[in-house]
Amino acid sequence: MRLYEIVREDEFGVAVAEAVEFENGSVAVGPYLLADQPNIVVYGSLDDMLLVHEVRGERRVVGRETPDDFLGGDDLTPAA
Repeated sequence: MRLYEIVREDEFGVAVAEAVEFENGSVAVGPYLLADQPNIVVYGSLDDMLLVHEVRGERRVVGRETPDDFLGGDDLTPAA
């Protein structure tokens, strides 16, 4: 299992999500949202997720060693 953080910066601002890649290659993505209903989306692979979420602007996929390695910045916090 691998952990990732996905940071997207575009004309709408900054969005950050956590992703987990399982041994079978599928990927679950949980965005950091200021919403009442946080959600998880599952994709067949990391490449599939990147194709669906292709954006203009900058996108970084950063590996995380532990769940505590949050790279999103001081103004972004995980949803509770």
